[in-house]
Amino acid sequence: MNDLTEDDSIIKTELAKILFGKKRKLNQVVDNLIENFYICIEECRLELDEILKLVPVSWDIDIEEVKDKINKHLFSDGWSSQCERNFRSFIQSFILNSK
Repeated sequence: MNDLTEDDSIIKTELAKILFGKKRKLNQVVDNLIENFYICIEECRLELDEILKLVPVSWDIDIEEVKDKINKHLFSDGWSSQCERNFRSFIQSFILNSK
């Protein structure tokens, strides 16, 4: 798993500046987005078997191996915490510091 870089993130775009730029309560908006992020991660974790059933058989993927990797890496506390730190850092760098 690789973290998004500054260039991979849409937060570095003009669109993000429009979406976040005029928010007086930017901290609250960011906190709400992060709260939803964790809720969505949990929902995906709970529905992982159903999600993986949607993978076409023609892809010839070992579903159990993929499931194990997803559970080990994507649903780990370390990964989600790193995503949160990156998001907050990108908001700080590209939204707050560009005003």
